[in-house]
Amino acid sequence: MSEYLPFGGFKWIEDVTKFGITSKSTNPSEDYIDIMSIPNGAKEGYFFQVDLEYPRELHDKHRDFLFVAEHLIPPGSKLPKLLPTLFNKSKYIIHYRNLKQALSN
Repeated sequence: MSEYLPFGGFKWIEDVTKFGITSKSTNPSEDYIDIMSIPNGAKEGYFFQVDLEYPRELHDKHRDFLFVAEHLIPPGSKLPKLLPTLFNKSKYIIHYRNLKQALSN
């Protein structure tokens, strides 16, 4: 499996309100971008800074295969490691494809 690597054209998007997840009860505007509808092979990709809340009812279902990881120092260690956890995340940076995977499960 191979993917293209980003090499330029990076920019901050000022109006983050145009991104979200569309539900059946919402009626988004024309320039609204549903994160779940961005194709995996899109020419332009996105990284998002999000606050994630891991609902308690998903803990048993996702216990063996977690979707988001963070750098933490595990008990008995002195060095940080990348650990998948069920903790809520604040200001978490995530690629749009990983975010789509986490939200769809």
